[in-house]
Amino acid sequence: KQWAKVQPYVTLPPLVKIAITWLVMWAFFSALASIAITYAYVFGPEKTRLLLYSFTFAEGQTLFVEEPLIIALSIIMPFVIDTLTANDIVGEIFAEVFANTVGVAIASFQAVVRAVFGGG
Repeated sequence: KQWAKVQPYVTLPPLVKIAITWLVMWAFFSALASIAITYAYVFGPEKTRLLLYSFTFAEGQTLFVEEPLIIALSIIMPFVIDTLTANDIVGEIFAEVFANTVGVAIASFQAVVRAVFGGG
């Protein structure tokens, strides 16, 4: 019964966890900001302006197009699939299509890994 009281890891206080998290976030921010400043210094103001426009457009697309679409699909698709697979025949078709799709995706990924990193 004595061994049950021993903790296998050290538990940090919540404030220390928060402080460590903020330090890690600021370290990443500082690293990315230094990369952006170096880019601006090397390539000049015009290319830097284009880079910032590109970043802004990409962030806007992610926040206002992709994320809402992904959230909507993740909410809607289970209901659609549940409704369609209520029929046994359609359920078998879905299972077969998903199995083949996953198999093809894995084979494609393996081919890309072999092409990039070599190997047989």
